[in-house]
Amino acid sequence: MRNTILFLILICVACQTSTEKTTTPETQATQETKNTVKTVIDIQFEPVENIPSLVKEYPFLKEDLRDLTLPDPMGTELYIAKATLGENSFVFTRLEGSLYRGTEGSPVEVYLDRGKGYKHALSVTTHRDITIVTTPSLALLLPLSDGTRARWVFNETTGQFALVE
Repeated sequence: MRNTILFLILICVACQTSTEKTTTPETQATQETKNTVKTVIDIQFEPVENIPSLVKEYPFLKEDLRDLTLPDPMGTELYIAKATLGENSFVFTRLEGSLYRGTEGSPVEVYLDRGKGYKHALSVTTHRDITIVTTPSLALLLPLSDGTRARWVFNETTGQFALVE
C-alpha cells in the first residue's frame, strides 16, 4: 500500500514537471506589452497654481482661459487632468467654485490629441470620476446623479464625443 501511494505521488510529480517544461515561458517583451497596453484609465484632477505656466505647456488653452485670474473673489479654482491611452492624449480642465458648482457637477472641457495636435472634443458638466475606455471604441464614461454612467463615444467624422443612449 505504501509503495502504491509513493508510486502515485511520483507519477503526479512527473506529470507536473513535464507540463511545466512544455509551457512556453513569457518573454520580457511579452510582459512589457501586457503591462503597457491599457484599455481603461481613470483620470485624476490636480489644482492649477499658475495659469501662465499651464498656457505655456498647452498653448491651445490660452483662448479658453483668457478671462480667468486666480485667485478670484468668488473662490473659483481651476483643475487639470492629463492622460494618455494608446495613441490618444487627453487634457481635461474643470472649473470649481460658487459660480460653477451644480447638482450635476462642474463644467469640464475635454481636449484630445490623436497625433495632429489638441482639439476641443467635449464640453460637459460632470463629477470628478471620469474613465477613458478604448474598447470597443474610444469613449468617456461620466457619472450621472442616479449612480449610473453615461457613455460618450468619440465620432471620427466630427472629432467630438457624442452621448450614446
